Amino acid sequence: MVLATEFRRKPQFQGIGRGHHPICFSTVLAGAGVKRGYVYGTRHKRGEYDDDGEVSVGAFHATVGWALGLPLSESVESSSGRPFTVGDNEKPVMEVSA
Repeated sequence: MVLATEFRRKPQFQGIGRGHHPICFSTVLAGAGVKRGYVYGTRHKRGEYDDDGEVSVGAFHATVGWALGLPLSESVESSSGRPFTVGDNEKPVMEVSA
């Protein structure tokens, strides 16, 4: 199971709201060989940026693809003819695997 969002809220209130903050957000992975109860990475003490454990979108996709048993290095073509690999040739985050 994958539960992810594209944004989280900024840690500071700005008078009319906290706005979108695409830099640092949480994702939940469960099953498919993922460690139970494991936390990868931490946020800066003000919640603005990652102190460690930053994961790119490609690495996130590669991690999910690896957990699903997809061939990460196999190139396939999109419906528009663009060749791609799961995770754009980035490595999965193996620290989350059980």
